Amino acid sequence: MSDQVSTGRLVRETVQRLRPYHAVEDPALLAQRLGMPLDQILKLDSNENPYGCSILVQEALATFDRFHFYPDAQATVARERIAAYAGVHPDRILLGSGADELIDLIMLTTVDPGDVVVIPTPTFGVYRVRAELHNGRAVSVPRTESFDLDMEPLLAAVDSNTKLVFVCSPNNPTGNLATNQQIVQLLQTGALIVVDEAYYEFAGKTVLPLTREFDNLVILRTFSKWSGLAGLRVGYGILPRWLAEQVWKVKQPFNVNAAA
Repeated sequence: MSDQVSTGRLVRETVQRLRPYHAVEDPALLAQRLGMPLDQILKLDSNENPYGCSILVQEALATFDRFHFYPDAQATVARERIAAYAGVHPDRILLGSGADELIDLIMLTTVDPGDVVVIPTPTFGVYRVRAELHNGRAVSVPRTESFDLDMEPLLAAVDSNTKLVFVCSPNNPTGNLATNQQIVQLLQTGALIVVDEAYYEFAGKTVLPLTREFDNLVILRTFSKWSGLAGLRVGYGILPRWLAEQVWKVKQPFNVNAAA
């Protein structure tokens, strides 16, 4: 490239300042780097299901023959079946390439420059990275010594500039569950509360019933953990209808692959 070109001006200042989210090293690459057999590496860092996915899934993928077609942009069948599983209307279901994409889409839809995104920490690092990317102001509120939500400072951090509050329950990486009462307190602030239930199937506890009472609650879930499909990249959100209608405007039309 010519020395006369200033490459710095070609990249958004927000991106230049961004602290990246560091994904873990692939086991095959790690084995190669360490000179170890792959079967001697026990992978625990991403909470993947060590047992793999169902044999029924493996059989379905082995016989799938429509890779040459684009998938249904509406993901109609998948949304209907997920809605039946969750006990909600399909209009409220949105699929993503993992729950990570849904985190990004929700912020793309809601966060204006300078809006506050409140995050109880320690927790899943993607919330902060994506908030900063969308020019939001990520505000971390430390959890208690036992890693429960510290409600007094958490509620104090939510003000008129707060657009989103992310609560991971069970929390990644500590496993703590938020109570319904705590989520209700947050919902009563009027901010959009996003409860990340990626590990719901392991805990059996959900705040989904609160969506019947509050229209500012989003629930995120994924097939990466309990069903052993991390490599397929498919997650879903249960959104209030008003928000789902807006997120549909900004998502890519074929954001979830046909096999998923």
